[in-house]
Amino acid sequence: MADLVRDVLQTAMNGVIDVIARSPEIKRDAHHLTPQEMAELIFAVARGMLMFDILQPQEMTPAERREHQLKVVRNLWRLMFKAEGEPAYA
Repeated sequence: MADLVRDVLQTAMNGVIDVIARSPEIKRDAHHLTPQEMAELIFAVARGMLMFDILQPQEMTPAERREHQLKVVRNLWRLMFKAEGEPAYA
């Protein structure tokens, strides 16, 4: 079972890496991250959000949780895809 989960996660990671590598809007020189490193950040944030939901399930309604998740994803995107010298406002 663990091998299956690892295979699914690696397939997902490879897909995200490919999308990032092909995206013309990504300013790679601005953050000096490889597509692999950017994908790792995305997956780390996703895992952290999952742990947050598991450890504090009663603190937010489902609607509040979704809104919080969208805000976190938007902030990450803003940071990862900003041009050099462009402020990264959250």
